[in-house]
Amino acid sequence: LDARDDTPAILEGHVVERVGKDKYVFQDATGKITVEIDHKVFGARIVTPQTRVRLSGEVDSEFFRRNEVDVDHAPFLSPQAYFSR
Repeated sequence: LDARDDTPAILEGHVVERVGKDKYVFQDATGKITVEIDHKVFGARIVTPQTRVRLSGEVDSEFFRRNEVDVDHAPFLSPQAYFSR
């Protein structure tokens, strides 16, 4: 949460809640952070709060709000993830 802007980040845990168009709450054993995930990152894969994900991206730091992570890739999804038709 205290990393500088543009610091590379890899998160492993669960996307537990949608809080905006492309904004979500990510949670792991250390806590929660807001992540920005463009719809293209997951593609046709369905991700639920039970799906364990690995997200990679960069810290987005702004003076007036808490740090977020701008997600570029989701290279790994648990077996619960599946493709929609």
